[in-house]
Amino acid sequence: MKLSGYIEGYYGRIFDWKTRLEFAKNIFGKGMNTYLYAPKEDKNHRIFWKEDYPEDDKKHFAEIIDFANGRGCEFIPAIAPGLSYDYDKNCFGFLKKKIKFFETLGAKSLALTMDDIPAKKGLGVLHGELLDEIKNDFADLKILFCPTVYATDLIDENSTFYLDELRKNIPEDILLLWTGDSTISKKIDRENMKYATDMFQKRIVIWDNFYSTDYCPNRIFVGNYENRDREFCENECAGVLFNGTGLPITDEIISNIFNAWLQNENWTENEIKKLLTNFGIPQKLLDYLPAISSPYKQNYSLPNTLSANDFFTEIVAKWQSPLKLEWYNALHAIFTEIRITTAKEPFNKEWFGMRYLSSVATRSFLTSSQPPTAT
Repeated sequence: MKLSGYIEGYYGRIFDWKTRLEFAKNIFGKGMNTYLYAPKEDKNHRIFWKEDYPEDDKKHFAEIIDFANGRGCEFIPAIAPGLSYDYDKNCFGFLKKKIKFFETLGAKSLALTMDDIPAKKGLGVLHGELLDEIKNDFADLKILFCPTVYATDLIDENSTFYLDELRKNIPEDILLLWTGDSTISKKIDRENMKYATDMFQKRIVIWDNFYSTDYCPNRIFVGNYENRDREFCENECAGVLFNGTGLPITDEIISNIFNAWLQNENWTENEIKKLLTNFGIPQKLLDYLPAISSPYKQNYSLPNTLSANDFFTEIVAKWQSPLKLEWYNALHAIFTEIRITTAKEPFNKEWFGMRYLSSVATRSFLTSSQPPTAT
């Protein structure tokens, strides 16, 4: 795989520098070659992108970039100026200064991300011209670009023009980050990627949100990396990167699963269970693997291995582990689901209102009966 590795590109969480370096060492040690740094919670990356990084951050950037370069890998910093970029000389001056900052520290590649902003007519032209300016001033840097429209299902009557404008104006050696037919794609193969590869050929780097949970923070997904056509990704794309969770132990588990796919190993469910066992996950929790395997496994039935109270006692309460702390919200969500699906008495509005926003509670099991005693 040309580019393979990890994206620190989620909302709601951010690694500290020690964790970031250790995680880079971990994935590079497995044979992956790319760490894309694009955390939404880094204010100097996105909201206040014009501001300089503090000196302490500068030292850490230099350390991790040097570490990656020394192993033939890449730590790719990203800049996300889209929320406040004015497409004038003044803004380009700020952008040029930040790119130069990373280049001086040894970065060989850089990502410019313009995602999660409104598409408007002419924006594709502006982005193409901006990328051309960057390439003119930084000819030795490899540039990755996340467009404003980065998934097929984001294309609508108000944005159909954007990608065509971009295609006509973008320099030919720019790589594009693309999530697939949707932001969290069920499949990645030739058919689902046809729109992007027809337009940009083999310049697509897949930004895969399969395991990311910033849109569903009460869930965890650690199942097989499935429905991804490895041969297509290898031959027709410029690489595959997975966006993580920001939970370091969880992301280490995911990196093992992703790496097995990179090595063309077809893991079975038993191999996933063996991996999870090696990370200290209780055997009784493995029975609930369908609930923590994939965002697209939605028709599973929870086993009757444990009652709700027993699940709370054995898993939520007794399991003591740093990984349990990462998974607490997801585990409590499973406990609540068991309670709801096995309750002998209906729950009232007050019970739901304490646990969910009012609109969800209003649409749920509304009766005058009292809920079971909470654990």
